[in-house]
Amino acid sequence: MDPHASKHWKSLLESKDKCRVNNSLRAILSVVFRLAVNEVGHHLIRKLISACDETNLHVVVTEVAAHQRQLLETAKNALGVKWVQHLLQLAKPWPSLIRTLSFALFGGAADLMMDKYGSRLIKECLSRLSFEQNKFIYVAALANLRTVAKNELGCITLMKIVDHALEATKHELLAEIISHSTCLSQDLYGNYVVQHIFDLGEEKYEERLCWEVRSHLLQLCTQKNGSHVDLVSHKKLLQIAQDSYGNYVVNAALRLSKTAAPLLHQRLVEALRVHSQSLKHHPHGRHVYKNVAEGRTTDQHQND
Repeated sequence: MDPHASKHWKSLLESKDKCRVNNSLRAILSVVFRLAVNEVGHHLIRKLISACDETNLHVVVTEVAAHQRQLLETAKNALGVKWVQHLLQLAKPWPSLIRTLSFALFGGAADLMMDKYGSRLIKECLSRLSFEQNKFIYVAALANLRTVAKNELGCITLMKIVDHALEATKHELLAEIISHSTCLSQDLYGNYVVQHIFDLGEEKYEERLCWEVRSHLLQLCTQKNGSHVDLVSHKKLLQIAQDSYGNYVVNAALRLSKTAAPLLHQRLVEALRVHSQSLKHHPHGRHVYKNVAEGRTTDQHQND
């Protein structure tokens, strides 16, 4: 649509003639999803909904939310997602309108988390809406956690969701991740979600994670290294530290030995320092590297 048409529709919406306004809205809403993904059209409808008062905005939101499939498809479009974001931002002051939109988005929220443009919408909601307004995201993430975590874009979105969650919801999400940690640790993308638990730096979750995968850690060590493993002297220490399971073994050993067996801890840190550069740039090993670096700092303070 050209600028003249845009100005025409805008003037109609601003008209005090309710009959004309209602007719204008009906005409626009009948093609709203086509306009939202159109190069010129999406600019027009963004201007038009910006001109809406609360009553007209309610009409727009109700009509858009009634077409859930089209709304979700629009949110997966490069232009469409900008319009959906704008609509959510305009609706933000009115809880009832946000509830209507979030209910419509809920059924496809997991798919949005794994989509190039849909994931942008989820992240935008996390940044701009309140925790209560974003509840549909957390519920969808919990219900579809394994699927989302094993997706290239989904794993990144899921980590953002964890970071934005309030304590009780974060606890639920992390508990669910930990319960699936054995499976996720073996997945190319799911592994990053598990590793994110270490990035949070909360010991209670790290301990639960190590406990959850303990049988697999032992199996890994005994299969590769015999019935008894001396991590400090073993030739494959670097391999274990870079393994999707083995890095948990090494991290657990570093943490537990720090207070329980300081001399063993020191020996383990020294053995790992030799491999610092290899660990630093490895997706699994980097978590071990962080603990080794912390060990070095502690040693320096003690020597001082």
